[in-house]
Amino acid sequence: MPVMNGVDTYKKLKKIAPDTPVIMMTAFTVETLIKDALKEGAFGILKKPINFDILFDLIESSSTNGDLIMIVDDNEETCKTMQSILIKKGYSVNIAIDRDSAIEKSQAKDFNVIILDIKLPTINDLETYLTIREFRPHVIVIIISGSLDKINELNNTILSKSANICLEKPLKIEKLTKTIDEILKNN
Repeated sequence: MPVMNGVDTYKKLKKIAPDTPVIMMTAFTVETLIKDALKEGAFGILKKPINFDILFDLIESSSTNGDLIMIVDDNEETCKTMQSILIKKGYSVNIAIDRDSAIEKSQAKDFNVIILDIKLPTINDLETYLTIREFRPHVIVIIISGSLDKINELNNTILSKSANICLEKPLKIEKLTKTIDEILKNN
């Protein structure tokens, strides 16, 4: 933008209307400006060309009062089942079924909780997690895995990088919802 960049404009708008959710758009990948906007509380940042599905999700989520949760799992049916249950509990829930959409959505939206399947296909076990942490260092992450051995193997590494808890699949939904409720209550 001429005269003033978008982040500076956002900071001025925030002073005038601090509770207004702001979704920023950019054609440039200026990581320092993106991180600055996210730290200042921008609700989301989208890179151009705009993915309108994500934009519409953002607009819808920005007006809800429930806590924002993203479920990241390559099994779409699992995602939809968890989404349905969590929506009934009053949460606003997004789904990502692959690494790229998980990262794009986490850059676009400031989730309260991310439920992340650590064994997504075609990527390093920690790659998605660590990439999301670059943009959202304070997000609460619940790691899920179908392998108790994998959870034990990664437990120290993940927990040392600020994951909140690791749960084994198949998930006991009561345990998951209780865990989410307790985490959000304490934050």
